[in-house]
Amino acid sequence: QLACPLDLGCHSVGKAIAANFRYDATTLPVSVAAEFGHAFPKTTVDKETNEEVTVAAKNTYVIGALYRPNNLSSIRARINQDGLVGLAYSETIRTGVTLSLSAQVDAVSLTANKVGLGLKFDA
Repeated sequence: QLACPLDLGCHSVGKAIAANFRYDATTLPVSVAAEFGHAFPKTTVDKETNEEVTVAAKNTYVIGALYRPNNLSSIRARINQDGLVGLAYSETIRTGVTLSLSAQVDAVSLTANKVGLGLKFDA
């Protein structure tokens, strides 16, 4: 019997709904995932001015991928609706020690870029 590697989901939180899917290839070291959401417009009262404030509806999405070239390393990439592109590389140096390098680039304005370096120790 073959197992289906496709996972579909849908959930709602408050005045927002989201749908997601995930594909894990059993024969390839690749995973792809996406989440799409919609927040409905919301009206609140500003406590300082006592005026109604309406927050506009917003659609969101995140698309990402994970590639595992071997059992010790992984490469991740993702992009969201605001044009933020994230890349990460993780390598297990030895048992219990993982080194991570990451970067986030604002593909729209190219002004809010971030770079990270992490070292994780497991007991």
